Amino acid sequence: FITLGPVYETPSKKQYGAPLGTGIFDKIRSRISIPAFAIGGIKSDRASEVLNSGAYGIAVISAILASDDIKKSTEDFVRLLQ
Repeated sequence: FITLGPVYETPSKKQYGAPLGTGIFDKIRSRISIPAFAIGGIKSDRASEVLNSGAYGIAVISAILASDDIKKSTEDFVRLLQ
């Protein structure tokens, strides 16, 4: 698998360039044969959009670790991914 991003703007990924947006997954789907996971600025309210764009899955850091309620944020993501 690969991780591809940043999908959205996020402080931890600024050094890697401008956000790619969700359209990147449509563009690469026919060019790669391995799963592509989205990373970068993905919050629970954007997870469905990212997955619907063709990402195999998502990788998150601050959406959980910077949350006021880590347990609830984790549970929200688990529900979205089921």
